[in-house]
Amino acid sequence: LIDRGAALRARLSANAAHFRKDMSKLGFTLAGADHPIIPVMLGDASLAQEMAARMLDKGVYVIGFAFPVVPKGQARIRTQMSAA
Repeated sequence: LIDRGAALRARLSANAAHFRKDMSKLGFTLAGADHPIIPVMLGDASLAQEMAARMLDKGVYVIGFAFPVVPKGQARIRTQMSAA
């Protein structure tokens, strides 16, 4: 069980790094570092909600956050990587 846990943690870390690399290449601003929860900074509340809805239409669940949960002008979607 311990060996499997280490392998899953390594895969999770690799998946998060891959997501960060590719999203950055596409021009997205990402918050945080070296963590499987990766906020994609969008700034505009409407854009964050629209992006979250469109992602859900594609079968990907992300959460849009805007004021008052985060400061005005710092709306984002929160993505969460997995080891899958």
